[in-house]
Amino acid sequence: MFFAVETHSLKDGAPITLRCGVEDDAAALLAVTRAYIHQNDGMVWEPEEYQKTEDEMRAWIHSMLHSDAELLLLALVDGNVVGNIDFHIGPRARLRHTGTVGMGVAPGYGGRGVGEIVRGGLVGWGEE
Repeated sequence: MFFAVETHSLKDGAPITLRCGVEDDAAALLAVTRAYIHQNDGMVWEPEEYQKTEDEMRAWIHSMLHSDAELLLLALVDGNVVGNIDFHIGPRARLRHTGTVGMGVAPGYGGRGVGEIVRGGLVGWGEE
């Protein structure tokens, strides 16, 4: 998958970077995912249900990086992951025109435009 690094501004003017996730992001992505699942505003996971390990996260990111039809984008402020979005194609040939989207925003960053930025990145990627 290819996604050129983008720089945007949050609603308060703070710079935010949007880029593909890489294996070295596993620990940071796992931490922010656990944080927003624990906050649990609209999440489908209960905190105790999310048991992914750093190695599993690294393998998941690796598989996304080596797929032409899937994407993982991370939003970073001052080098810290503050949001993410991922897209997975349908698992069967007859479902290849469908997909699943997952998204989360770190506690403290809701309402600042992170979600809008990651969704825009996904839509732009899909239009290419």
